[in-house]
Amino acid sequence: MAFLTRTRLINPPLFPLCIEAWRKRFVDTRRFSQNRFACPAGIGFLQHPVGEGSENDWPYSKQDEGGSKKIASFSETASETVVRVCDSISRCYEGGDRRLLSLQIDADLNHEQAVTVSALLVESAGPVVALGFLEWAIRRAEFRHFMRLYITTASSLIDSGVWEKAHDVMRLMLMSFLEIGKLKEAIDMVIEMTTRGLPLTIHLLNFILRIAVDFRLIDLAEYAFVEMTERGVSADICSFKTLIIAYCKNGTYTAMIGGYCKENKLNRAEMLFSRMQEQELVPNANTYTTLIHGHCKVGNFTRAYELMDRMATEGLAPNIFTYNAIINGLCKRGRLQEAHELLQMGLKHGLQADQVTYTILINENCRRADLGRALLLFNDMLKIGCKPDIHTYTTLIAAYSKQRKMKEFTSVTVAYECFKKEESVIAMAVLDRLEKKAWARTANILVRKLSNDNDVDSAALLFHKLLDMEPNANRITLTGFMTACYGSNKYSVASDLSSRVEKLLNQTVEVVI
Repeated sequence: MAFLTRTRLINPPLFPLCIEAWRKRFVDTRRFSQNRFACPAGIGFLQHPVGEGSENDWPYSKQDEGGSKKIASFSETASETVVRVCDSISRCYEGGDRRLLSLQIDADLNHEQAVTVSALLVESAGPVVALGFLEWAIRRAEFRHFMRLYITTASSLIDSGVWEKAHDVMRLMLMSFLEIGKLKEAIDMVIEMTTRGLPLTIHLLNFILRIAVDFRLIDLAEYAFVEMTERGVSADICSFKTLIIAYCKNGTYTAMIGGYCKENKLNRAEMLFSRMQEQELVPNANTYTTLIHGHCKVGNFTRAYELMDRMATEGLAPNIFTYNAIINGLCKRGRLQEAHELLQMGLKHGLQADQVTYTILINENCRRADLGRALLLFNDMLKIGCKPDIHTYTTLIAAYSKQRKMKEFTSVTVAYECFKKEESVIAMAVLDRLEKKAWARTANILVRKLSNDNDVDSAALLFHKLLDMEPNANRITLTGFMTACYGSNKYSVASDLSSRVEKLLNQTVEVVI
């Protein structure tokens, strides 16, 4: 450095000799500093957020009496203010004496000057001095929540390779913004600083987790944990311990029970369940369902039924998620009849089965090659207005294809219901399983059924694909379709199809001739 080292200050007698050199060097390097400390994403360290030429930007602007704005070069007065502040700060650190927090600076710094002082101190006086200035500055209300000051200092420290001190700056920023309810913004900036070269560490993660948990900001603790671990930070036992303490303080136990159930550690899950009640925390339906699912997963249906009865005793009616957990467990253990009986019992007590319930049972019946019962469940599903999804259809199609029983009666029913549910892609997939002749016969039946229901758009879609395979349109199908078009005032649809049929017929005649 020109006259100061990075880690300690020069002797007092040298200051008078260096002030002029410092001022000259500072003025000469003003422009390059302005670029060097520019922040990505539009945040400038030495630039006013409004843009070049604003009153607070470098070079400073002045207002004359007539109101016209003139951009002046960097004035001697401004540079002297910055130099005088830097001189005062440096003197406070002579011989390692840290008296900066009680320093009285005889100048009112604005935001831009504070940013400049911070950047220069890192380069000229060392990271300890720069960090000391930041600690002094953020004790003042005008600087405490000025994020650009933190960013400037940290970036300068990173450029100098002093990452540990840069992390100290991030900690100060996190604490300051926590005070005004903007911890998430501070966390986001910590993550953004990785683009400036800041390495994320486990110590920084644990610091964020600790302050977030202390203020019961569990969502932000989880947010920081996910974001930082995804960026390569390896969580340690302190990280997990902090999160566990947070969950316990919030009572959020259900999550921990679910984690143990997922790992088949039912004894620990039951222990937490008991501890909840010891702490007079009332388990809800989700807590019971989570534990029931864990027991069903390992085949312990006796305990699952006990918990289900206990729910009813405590006034918590088992919901469809509870039933689905047991039904799924029973099916996987080969107890299909018991699963059907459980569902019937639930339906008698007002339970409304959902798509998951039916898909579980349809899948198990298909696995057992009981296609008749699977189709009955599928029809029941449609009757109550429960919308099948792609997994339901795929299960049925796969089962019928496996036994080579994808008959045209079955195809019509499934494809027809798909068209009615506006799922034409699935309907076409069902038909594509058929041989060419069977496809044509089925498509003709479907066009007539859809036309009869005045579903002209679906019928037209299928009819055009039918003509791709068989140019000679079935007259009954064509008549039914045209009647539906005219009855629905879909004249353009009828005209398009009629023109195509006529064109195909002419091509056929030409070939014959």
